[in-house]
Amino acid sequence: MLVREAVNGDGDVIKIKSFVEFEQRRNFLVHDANPQKDPQMVMMELVAVVCHFGASVQTGHCVAYTRHGDEWLECNDTGVEVSSWAEVAKLGEEAYILLFDGTSQRSGTVNTCV
Repeated sequence: MLVREAVNGDGDVIKIKSFVEFEQRRNFLVHDANPQKDPQMVMMELVAVVCHFGASVQTGHCVAYTRHGDEWLECNDTGVEVSSWAEVAKLGEEAYILLFDGTSQRSGTVNTCV
């Protein structure tokens, strides 16, 4: 999860609006539950982005963008609409949660990273 909130000098929780770049695929160092196994690099694919639209953490609206094959969908309270990677990639200021999924090439196990 991205850290998108901070506490200002007055003790108020504020929204961090800096742009975060993210890619459709990236390598993650994955640790096994067994501490005797070495961690391995696993290529994972971005499968969803949860965004918060609003001026502060106290107000606003969340929207999820999910990938189905090569197609991206915008999942909103009002319905589901077709989107695109070009549109999703522009959401770096509003992105709160990035969900990645991948399969280990060595073990064939499925890994999910948030």
